[in-house]
Amino acid sequence: MDIIEEIEKLKNRIKQLEDVVFAKQVKTEKAVVGGSRDKTKYMFEGKVWPKNRLVLAVIKRYVKDNSPTFSKLSMVFDKSLQGSLNVVELFENAENISDGAKRYFMNGEDVLHLCDNTKVVVCTQWGIFNIVKFLKVATMLGYEILEI
Repeated sequence: MDIIEEIEKLKNRIKQLEDVVFAKQVKTEKAVVGGSRDKTKYMFEGKVWPKNRLVLAVIKRYVKDNSPTFSKLSMVFDKSLQGSLNVVELFENAENISDGAKRYFMNGEDVLHLCDNTKVVVCTQWGIFNIVKFLKVATMLGYEILEI
């Protein structure tokens, strides 16, 4: 790779980081000025979703489109996107967390079954700061999501 290509990649990475910072600032200002919870909704595949259900819908779509193993799914949607919890967790592990049913989508239709016969659940804990990271990854994966 020559130096010009490397510079362009760095410029693109800086732009991505600036976008994340700007989005966080705007969302924080909205929450502070409004003084209430951020209830932003998102349009994905023709449906309107709250943050946590959007994450579930995108990951369900990704699983359907790519048939990943748990290892692959955990790499694509890694813990750094959410912050304190895994974005995707093994069903058995979530069952053993005292408030697992609150932290993860554990109902039958929400549990994902992967190609390696692994049962996986998706985190429910999304706010104005961590959703920005998730949206960036989803967009990079080619999913079109519109903030409403």
